[in-house]
Amino acid sequence: SPFFPAATTTSTGTYLPSRIITRSEAGELAEQARQEMAQRVVAEVEAAGFAVETKIGADFCARCHPDVTEQWATSAHRFASFNNPFYTATIESMRAESLEASEQLVTHLQEFGYEPDAAGRVKSKWCSGCHDPALMLAGAMDRPIDPKTIEAQAGLTCLACHAIDYIHDQTGNGNYNIADEQEDPYLFSTAGPGSLGAFFHDAALKAKPTVHQRQMLKPLHSTSEFCATCHKVSLTEPVNGYRWLRGQDEY
Repeated sequence: SPFFPAATTTSTGTYLPSRIITRSEAGELAEQARQEMAQRVVAEVEAAGFAVETKIGADFCARCHPDVTEQWATSAHRFASFNNPFYTATIESMRAESLEASEQLVTHLQEFGYEPDAAGRVKSKWCSGCHDPALMLAGAMDRPIDPKTIEAQAGLTCLACHAIDYIHDQTGNGNYNIADEQEDPYLFSTAGPGSLGAFFHDAALKAKPTVHQRQMLKPLHSTSEFCATCHKVSLTEPVNGYRWLRGQDEY
């Protein structure tokens, strides 16, 4: 898996566009909106150290779920990635160090054509499955990380959890599968907030929410096993170069 040593998978078996996690659309107008958001994020990071006002991946959801969005806005989930200075220092240290690589890690480096000095960056994917999905799923963890990007400031967005369609088992370490990009079946799905198209889109969704619910709220989302996919952790040999060790386990 390109996400090794994280247990995360995608339905395609390879990288996915970051917009699946950051909830941005494809197309020319969407690209313009994305560039404007990117500029806001840079300004906020330079001023405060992280994106304060821009709720990445949540604006669309807030139109119908303002209460839940506000809960998320101050949560540890939102500040799980490079918008958290403590996490940033930890993972950057891990990525920079040339720690002893296990046989399994060496094999992976060779199979995917990495240089030997990429061991730290590859190991950091073990963290990213649960902390930086917008970066890892798009293949960005293989490269130096710019903390001022949308993906680095996204944290765990709404779709970081709600795009998961199944979990592999109960061993944790981000052992979930992310579905491929799903099309919004409602009219005017790309309409901007506050527009007439957005009004009709949301009205149609509220009138017939079944399809949306089937996409976004699967039975597994109500189970403790779903949360355990990230809230149950073990340090594996490819990560610590030593042996299996139990980490946090809230399951």
